[in-house]
Amino acid sequence: MFDTNRHNVMTVIKENSIYFVTLIICIALFYGFVSLGDIKNPLVQGNSEYDFEMYSPMIRYCIYAVSISIFILISYVNSHMFREKLKEISILITLGMKRSKIAILYSKDMLSISALSFIIGILCGIGCSYAVNAVISLIAYGKVISNSLFYLHSFIDTIVFFVIMYGGMIVINIIKVMHKKPLELLNNNKIPDSKKVFAFWKLIECLLLIGSYSFIGYNIKVYFSIGRNYDGNIPSYESNKFQFAIFVAIIVAIYFTIRIINYLLIWTKNCKFVKYNMSVLVIGKLSHRMKSVTRNMLLVSVVLTLSLCGFSLIPLMAEFSNEYMEHRMVFDINVPFNYDNIEDIHDIPDIDYGFVRNILMKANIEIENECELEEYFVWDSDFSGPSMRANKYDMPRLAMGITDYNQLRIMAGLEPINLDLDGFLFHVKDDIDLTQFEEALNGGTHSLNVAGTLLHENTSCFFVTENLGDYIYNTNTDSFLVFPDEICEKLSIAKKGYFANTVEKIPYAVCKNADQEIKNAFESNYSYLYDRYGDNGNQVIDFIGPIRFRSIEENDISFMAIITKALGMYIGIIFMLICMAMVSIKNIIECNNSIGDYSILRQIGMSEKQLKQVNLKENLFFYLLPYAISIINFCIIQNTFIMRFGNRANTYFNGNQYLNGIIVPVIIVSVILVIYIGTVQIINFNKIKSSLENVLEE
Repeated sequence: MFDTNRHNVMTVIKENSIYFVTLIICIALFYGFVSLGDIKNPLVQGNSEYDFEMYSPMIRYCIYAVSISIFILISYVNSHMFREKLKEISILITLGMKRSKIAILYSKDMLSISALSFIIGILCGIGCSYAVNAVISLIAYGKVISNSLFYLHSFIDTIVFFVIMYGGMIVINIIKVMHKKPLELLNNNKIPDSKKVFAFWKLIECLLLIGSYSFIGYNIKVYFSIGRNYDGNIPSYESNKFQFAIFVAIIVAIYFTIRIINYLLIWTKNCKFVKYNMSVLVIGKLSHRMKSVTRNMLLVSVVLTLSLCGFSLIPLMAEFSNEYMEHRMVFDINVPFNYDNIEDIHDIPDIDYGFVRNILMKANIEIENECELEEYFVWDSDFSGPSMRANKYDMPRLAMGITDYNQLRIMAGLEPINLDLDGFLFHVKDDIDLTQFEEALNGGTHSLNVAGTLLHENTSCFFVTENLGDYIYNTNTDSFLVFPDEICEKLSIAKKGYFANTVEKIPYAVCKNADQEIKNAFESNYSYLYDRYGDNGNQVIDFIGPIRFRSIEENDISFMAIITKALGMYIGIIFMLICMAMVSIKNIIECNNSIGDYSILRQIGMSEKQLKQVNLKENLFFYLLPYAISIINFCIIQNTFIMRFGNRANTYFNGNQYLNGIIVPVIIVSVILVIYIGTVQIINFNKIKSSLENVLEE
């Protein structure tokens, strides 16, 4: 019955059209995206400004990891195909045909359509590869980079990946054929009788549902509302484990939501207002199906939520990184020093950055302007070594002199500020919530007693928020004070950093070499720090850096934009395909199983239009239920994104950019959903019409 002598390839494809089309799409997508990391791809080879070659393996590994989800999709479609053949296989076994021969014949059918779908998929993948590379190169370089139509390494990877997948499917099918009894095969697709659930357990499940969403709300309020910028001690409960706990709670909430909806359907079915018309028929069928699809709906809802995140949040995070880089890298070169691991204030060095100038000069890097920024403890009591701090991030606000401050402003393209002889000013990062500072500073004048001198609020300006990058602030602080130079000379130095702007952009390779030379020179010049504090038993201590070159930052951020946006597109498409395939196949199967019921209902007086409406309402429920649940949980996740990054999200995403990043993916998913609904309903309506015509003829 499986012999291709009786069934040509086209017949086999027609019988397994869902598997055929799904495999073509998956192969095309896999080849298209894995070619991004191909060693011959001009995109990752970079140009005079960028170098992505070292990142190409990472791109490929990320694509491989995400592509494991394709196995779920192909496995699900394969299970559907196998169930379609169960009756035929059971009859052949009963008649005495060898199981091994049945398995081989079935595998031949799968091999024929898999080989053809691979050929078509690769051809489609070439177009997909060109389109994906064009989009990503436009994002990274601002122009479309011409790329090859065929990548040998990606082609081999695609063959290996899908041969492994095909082999896995064959093994699973052979095990089923070789070891299951005919009766077990015939009952493989039956809906098991559900056990009666007592009212007490229903109440428990309702409480667990309420508890899950309450837990999510509590953590959003308590954890994420504290932001990522702290003054003083970080709360002891601050930890990424709370974000993980929210995601787990979302999955638990989805499961119990589906369970409660099932109970509501059963309750509704027994109510008086659905005892008439088609309502009782529709709700009865929904209640019957829900008994067996709780896990299926859970998986679809979770995967659809991930699909929305892939389409939306992942690309937004890439844009966020881009905006953040522009905000923090105000200067072309940053060589910061940190005293976080020093126990004695007298061990903090007054660094001479002449060795940095020599290294840059040796590398032919021409400096346009520079600043050796000296920062001081306002009071010596502000200093505390790591053994004295309750929390390693509990660091004090520092001060700097007006000369260094104005030099940084000039380098950042800002106007200098005049400071009174006995004045001081307060500088705060511009991308954080300033409300707390504004409320504290409102009303009255402000003064400080520093080094035996009483300083007053600067008359021309006091509260300053212009952007000077992220690397001038002390660890985990968002502000600093600016004093007259004469006052700073009396204070103890806390840290000294080097900041510079270059005449021309520095090549990537030159930056990497200079970075290592600066580290080596510092370790040699200030070896006493490493002798005293270099090994704390847990990690290697580094006192300088991380050194920041704008060329390296731009290169790395551009790479992150490539990989995150590519993965976002890939995850969104693949996961959406998984969801729609699972729901669509289930709706088609249920329609096939209900053909006999529709024929009986037609004979007792229901019209064809009414039967189609019953099928449409039933299918819409199983499409829209996971869709609605995923939208709700997606909104929760995107709100945690906003809360986590706080004011930065508002600062970096101007206008409707962030909102469009959320709405557009929802619209895309909705359009795909409508297309699948329309396609499945056309198939089901044709089957219903054909079956009813056969009944009338008889």
